[in-house]
Amino acid sequence: MLPGDDLEVAKVGIEKSLVEVESILSENRVLISEINQNHESKIPDSISRNVGLIRELNNNIRKVVRLYSNLSSKFTWSEAHSKPN
Repeated sequence: MLPGDDLEVAKVGIEKSLVEVESILSENRVLISEINQNHESKIPDSISRNVGLIRELNNNIRKVVRLYSNLSSKFTWSEAHSKPN
């Protein structure tokens, strides 16, 4: 594989990760909205549903942190390999 091919693979990986992050963040906006609505409703069943929603939100945040960490590594690698020697 040529060095340029490695860079292209890295760029595709970065783009894929960014799309995944964007999707998770959109899902988080929906979760946060539902959590807020449930909290404001003061209906016991809705409030207790928030426990599961908050867990899901926390898991999503962990995924985003992991993806950003991987993105940082991929970006650093691609920058280091895209410069002429």
